[in-house]
Amino acid sequence: MIKILLKNFRCIARHGVYAEEQITGAEIEVNLEVSFEETGLIEKLDQSISYSHLQEIVKSAMMVPNHLLETVCQQITNEIKAGYPFVSEINITLCKLAPPIANFQGHVGVNYVKKF
Repeated sequence: MIKILLKNFRCIARHGVYAEEQITGAEIEVNLEVSFEETGLIEKLDQSISYSHLQEIVKSAMMVPNHLLETVCQQITNEIKAGYPFVSEINITLCKLAPPIANFQGHVGVNYVKKF
């Protein structure tokens, strides 16, 4: 099993159910693992998954506001699977690093795991 990783990737996105979240945006941290079974020695990029392409998929999803992080996770997962049909599992976590919750310190997020 090979896992391609995108760890601690941060970006600003306008996801959230509150109007101010969609106006001001929030810093979101993304952690992504995309797994597939190797079929032999991997010597070329077309035998694997480009982590820079994964970053582009995530960045594109972050540019389109959604009410729920769950929706964003599902959309990213669907796009990755469409581009890399040999993927066997995707594990993605999106965390809001400064959520608009009164008297709250820490971060909140969603983890989505999809096995194929």
